[in-house]
Amino acid sequence: MMHRLLIVDDEPYIVSSLKELFEEAEHLELDIYCAGSAMDAIARLEQTRIDIVLSDIRMPGMTGLELLAHIRRRWPACKVIFLSGHNEFSYVQEALRQGSAGYLLKTDDEEEIVLAVANVIAGMNGEQHAQVSIEKAQLRMRQAQPLLQRGFLTELAEGELLADDATRAKRFQELELGLRADRPFMLVIGRVDRWDEKYSAMDKELLLYAVQNIAEEVVSHAGAFVPVMSDRSRFFWFIQVGGSEVDGEVPARFVQESLDFIQNQCESLLSVPISLASTEQEIAWDELPDYYGRLNRLLIRGLGQGDRMLLYEKQEEDPDSETSISRWHSELNQLGTLLDSGNREAFLQLLESILGRTAGRSYGIVQETYYMIATLLLSNMNRWGVYEAVSNKLPINRLLHLDGHVSWQVAGDYLKRTAEVIFALLDQDKSAKSNEVVDQLHGYIHEHIEGDLSLSRLADLVGLNSSYLCRLYKQLTGSGLSEYITELKLTKAKELLRDPQLKIGEVALRIGLDPGYFSRYFKKMTTLSPQEYREKAAIRSSE
Repeated sequence: MMHRLLIVDDEPYIVSSLKELFEEAEHLELDIYCAGSAMDAIARLEQTRIDIVLSDIRMPGMTGLELLAHIRRRWPACKVIFLSGHNEFSYVQEALRQGSAGYLLKTDDEEEIVLAVANVIAGMNGEQHAQVSIEKAQLRMRQAQPLLQRGFLTELAEGELLADDATRAKRFQELELGLRADRPFMLVIGRVDRWDEKYSAMDKELLLYAVQNIAEEVVSHAGAFVPVMSDRSRFFWFIQVGGSEVDGEVPARFVQESLDFIQNQCESLLSVPISLASTEQEIAWDELPDYYGRLNRLLIRGLGQGDRMLLYEKQEEDPDSETSISRWHSELNQLGTLLDSGNREAFLQLLESILGRTAGRSYGIVQETYYMIATLLLSNMNRWGVYEAVSNKLPINRLLHLDGHVSWQVAGDYLKRTAEVIFALLDQDKSAKSNEVVDQLHGYIHEHIEGDLSLSRLADLVGLNSSYLCRLYKQLTGSGLSEYITELKLTKAKELLRDPQLKIGEVALRIGLDPGYFSRYFKKMTTLSPQEYREKAAIRSSE
């Protein structure tokens, strides 16, 4: 993982020497920045997140300790190591008290300075840092759990989540819902029929909690009771009754009798009239979206009956019923979400399921299903600008003509092929855009080989996060971005050294390296000094 190091010292020679030292320590994977004063360092810290600061402790204008205080406010996770020309105990004590990661003397060996930075990096990547992050995440998760429970159960009820038993069981456990994914349940939908005008929004919310508490006291002793408040007037409950002696009969009868009592208690104790609609029998989790929609519509249709309704919805087997059509629409909407997110496998799997279950249904349902899918595909072709490309691969004129297909099987196959072509074109477009990023980077690096080629500068150039840029570049090219820059600098240096009119110092500056560091760098890369390479190149060219 790449870490950003900022070197701060008012002596240019010290800054240059340390920069060269850490450039040679390639195993540390550092993106290096330099500042000639504490104020320069603050300016850099305002623009760039820095992981490690290596700073002189005594500088004109602002001391290293004052800089440390500023860093703590701006980047609390940043580690600071101090350098000093003198072993001053009072400064050492104060630096450590304020949270410095270390204190070194400028006279220390180069290996000790590199080791100090390496130890800081190891600590940043260590188990303690990870554990602290996990504990913070767990605390935030617990604080957000009621909202997460409500969001998950609402999406499940509205059919926005397509979850199997294993996934549901895992989420129930994570959210500590107390429900079992392998058992049926009773679903109850409710609403407050009317509110007294004197109640404020807070009063209404408190009274809804009171309704929930009454229901929980009545039902929870017999099994699991999980309430969800939709808004300040509506709610729904999940009830799983244990200890059934006769499959389906005892739980259903218990819930129905309990609802009547709950309704009366809310009226007498809270003066809150409520209407409730419940499934007549226990239902399976896969049936939840059907019955959630059905019970909501049952309450709406029953408005003319007045307040305090208590309604039950029977199971229906008609595949073209209002409930089935509602679920159909929910699944078709889910198709659109999967297509928008580029989730190819899930989209094609759901599409296959919808097409298979449509066969044999009424012609009206077949028509509606086909044209909703066709319109979805056409809309996304236009939005992504791939209409012409798709039409070059398929007879696009058949998309909005169901009667042009000899059978439903043929029509379904055509829709699947169209979706496959769209996903393939989108993958090509992503690949092309990724190659454009690489080409843009290479072009800029070639033109500015002597300039600022820091990771943050290159990331700004292509509009990407620097860490993501590193991963993306390696994924696309198979090598690291810093490796590419190093190889290019070396190639350019060899080319320039063949020109006898250029001094070696000029060659160094033209590839963006300090002349004093260039010789060591070149010899490390080639085993030859720049002068030795120039002489050998001259001999080869004369032969």
